[in-house]
Amino acid sequence: MSQSTTNVESSPPGAPLLCPPDGGFSLQSPNFLNDALLAGEEDSRQSRGTSAQRMDSELSVLFEHARPSGEAISELASNRSGYGVAWLLLEFKRKGRTDFPLQNLDLSSFSLSASKLKLLLTSIRKGPNVLLETLKCGAHVCRDPCLPVLLELFLPPQGEGPDGLPGVRSKTLSLSDCDLGPAAPSIFNVLPESLEHLGLSENRLRKAAMEGLGSLLSSGRLPALLSLDLSDNPLGPSGVRALAEGICSASRPFALKSLKLSRTRAKAEGVEALAQALKAKETTNGLQILDLEGNKMMAEGLKHLVSALSARSVPHLRVLILKGNSLSHVTPVERDYSPIRQLLCTSVLAELEELDLSSNVLFDIYAAATAPVVAGAAASLAFPGRFPKLRRLDLGGPFWSQMSAEQLLAFATALQVDGAPSLEELVIPRTGGNVGESPEGVVAFANAINAGRLSQLTSLTLQNRSDMTGESFAAFSRSLSTGKTPLLQTLDVEMHNGHAEKGVEAIAETIQGGELSLLRTFRLDLRGRLSIVTDSGAIWKLGASLGCGGCPALQTLELNWREEGDVGIGGLAQGLGEGGLPCLEDLSLDVKCWGEGEGSGFVDFGEVLSTGKVPSLRTLTIALGPCDSVPFLCEGLSRGRMGPRVQVDLGLSGDGNIDEAVTRLADLIREGKFSSLQKIAFKGFYMLSESGGEMLGEALTHADACMNSLEEIFIEKQSSESVVSLLKGLCRGAGRLPALESLRCPPIDSQGAECLHALVNGAKIPALRDLKWVGMGGVESLTAALNSPNISALRELEVGLCLTACGGSFPGGAVAAVKVFSTALSSGNLRRLEELCVRTVRAPEATLALCEGLNSGKMSSLRKLQLHEVSLETEGAKALSEVVLAEKLPCLRTLVATSTRLTDAGFQALAEAWMSQPPPPLERLHIQYNNLTGGVTDILLKLLESDCLPALENVKLYSNYGMDEHARSLLSVAFPEVIDFGSW
Repeated sequence: MSQSTTNVESSPPGAPLLCPPDGGFSLQSPNFLNDALLAGEEDSRQSRGTSAQRMDSELSVLFEHARPSGEAISELASNRSGYGVAWLLLEFKRKGRTDFPLQNLDLSSFSLSASKLKLLLTSIRKGPNVLLETLKCGAHVCRDPCLPVLLELFLPPQGEGPDGLPGVRSKTLSLSDCDLGPAAPSIFNVLPESLEHLGLSENRLRKAAMEGLGSLLSSGRLPALLSLDLSDNPLGPSGVRALAEGICSASRPFALKSLKLSRTRAKAEGVEALAQALKAKETTNGLQILDLEGNKMMAEGLKHLVSALSARSVPHLRVLILKGNSLSHVTPVERDYSPIRQLLCTSVLAELEELDLSSNVLFDIYAAATAPVVAGAAASLAFPGRFPKLRRLDLGGPFWSQMSAEQLLAFATALQVDGAPSLEELVIPRTGGNVGESPEGVVAFANAINAGRLSQLTSLTLQNRSDMTGESFAAFSRSLSTGKTPLLQTLDVEMHNGHAEKGVEAIAETIQGGELSLLRTFRLDLRGRLSIVTDSGAIWKLGASLGCGGCPALQTLELNWREEGDVGIGGLAQGLGEGGLPCLEDLSLDVKCWGEGEGSGFVDFGEVLSTGKVPSLRTLTIALGPCDSVPFLCEGLSRGRMGPRVQVDLGLSGDGNIDEAVTRLADLIREGKFSSLQKIAFKGFYMLSESGGEMLGEALTHADACMNSLEEIFIEKQSSESVVSLLKGLCRGAGRLPALESLRCPPIDSQGAECLHALVNGAKIPALRDLKWVGMGGVESLTAALNSPNISALRELEVGLCLTACGGSFPGGAVAAVKVFSTALSSGNLRRLEELCVRTVRAPEATLALCEGLNSGKMSSLRKLQLHEVSLETEGAKALSEVVLAEKLPCLRTLVATSTRLTDAGFQALAEAWMSQPPPPLERLHIQYNNLTGGVTDILLKLLESDCLPALENVKLYSNYGMDEHARSLLSVAFPEVIDFGSW
């Protein structure tokens, strides 16, 4: 196929354009042309002598009528089959033969050659009205040889002087997740002055890139820039400082309204530099959005930020995101709450609409309840006139994000005062006190709702609280029935303390009364401790109430509870069957049923699902345990058919009559009535018997099962015997699992490996991407499977060879076994593998054999290599140093070597290899739990100072107990952004 790049300008204006000049492409019709082309098929047969000019004219009319969108053209251009049509459309537009708007171009999936990209972009660049509102790029077009072609898009056409045509103008440029790295400055140099929105998240940008961007901002060459997103880049304090210095030294005021620096490792030092830039009011005065999530700024960093805010540096700030920043931490154990109090007591954020403080320790819940500071900090959030425009407040997060009962009382009381903010979205955190503590805070919150102080709420999340007693939960639930939250669209409530019946019944009555008619998402979690069982009658009422039509807009429903019997699930079946949820798309249930029950509830539930009573349903997630209820569910499902329209995740746990459950489930699958199963997980320990595993395996690959949607099988917690039986069953069936991507197994023997080989060799699992295989034997069969061309989809592989120095029962011992496995690494069939984890190869000679396989150069896509309990003493480390080079592993980003007995001499071999030969683009080096001592300090400092690993972001060294405090101090002071001793 020709790859010519003939100049499209050489064709005269009237020449027909029926194929791209590099030729050879089938101009496959896009969907929006299908009808028109089919309609003209008869005419085409009758006019085979039609001239090219006439066809050209007809296509012009056709294209003008179709008016394809930028999205359609982008999709066509991204692959070989549609490229020709995309080029033709753009050429017709360039020549003026047709006119359609081209505002957006998405190249994130473009995978063709640089010459094809050049042809495509030339048609845009030399056309009229060269304004692309939005250009989205991907990693392929942002690396050589495509990158120079992309850069030309923004330059004046060749031959144009300074007063000639400009390059393409664009308002939004998305370069997120493009793996820019060191290439970023070259892109910065050609950014158009028209640019308003620049997305650079997830690009491995560091200090050097920020110096280039800072210089660009300082020069004033992006006068229209409104938003800048640098999230998920390892900028570190120095990178954030370089950016801040560029902002500070700007020659003219910024138009910048949004700055996103989430998860950039800014720490306190970076936030301090940013705060100084913010204080230069003339440059950031218009800032409205500031996102600093996940930067570990701690109390010190917050102090600097509050100082800048208090100086009225950003008077128009509308959104402030400080999620996950350890805002009160001084050390892992020491707290300082004063910066938080200063932030919450400031009066200079009058325009603030969104405040995210989640995943932080905000309040001192252990202070004396009578201390004014305890209540004061929480009440400050709702103090009249302090945050008058606040609409979204998130205080939630993991277990450490807590608000005591007294603090909730102060907050809820403040909400009832005139002038308090009119919140629209609110997340109230959990509390870690004892169950049954004073419920006054929850009651006060319910009173705030009753008083109409939260009438604008559209989203409410109430995390599990120990002060949520049965009575206070009922008071809260009844407050929802007053009609004082008419706009509520999301309701997420956790109540784990028991005695929830009255509250559940109150919610059911609220739904029946139509007071939650706008609800789109409803989550109610009543699981709590194992001893807590919710009254079945209350659950039945809630489930049945959903059928009355009181929540016609509900799209997502998640219910979690424990009950005796299955009356509650029967109520849900009744509600679903009555058609009162016409928009329901996602249904998630985690139900634990104990005691004797007739099973009719599960039968009815299964029947409702399988007979299409919920036609809008698209995803169903069911977690059941014990498994006594599974046969009844299967009976109901067998009365109809769960087709591929609904994707089902099934999780089974606990104990009970598991064989009967598996038998009924296997029957259902074998009959082709559960073809929508997407994931099956056995979460309890040793649930599957050998006979049950074999029966289930045979069913999954039965000729009539049609398991074309099954993507994941999780059986890690089962016995090796039952897993082998399941694999044997999979082999016996005549069908395939064409979508299976993940197979997670426990340690198994050689028979299991033989089954895996048979599955792979028989092309029964062609889509397998993720394989975890921890086995005591079967190395030869496992290797044969990995050597098969049918394993080419594999992207993640974890193997635990469990080989001691003697190699177990393998003939020839550990070395011979690893040599056999290594042939898979050198075969080329794993050339697309991206992650490899090898465990428990403890014989030094076996490590050498492993490195021989890795040294083949056939692992060119490997991005992550993990070695756990793999012997890396001196000779092993030397062998590894010959492997982890750019020549052998050109894409390697992460190297993990833990519990490998790596010594100073071994690390020196690695370092010297990287300083003498081109290393891979390592970003993370994790060598904790080894035998390193202070003697490694000099060579490590030399390595880092040499800058031969310019992309290196993180070196984990903790639990190397031979490293003394002096060595730790030297390394931490020299490279504080890179070295990690795990102290925090």
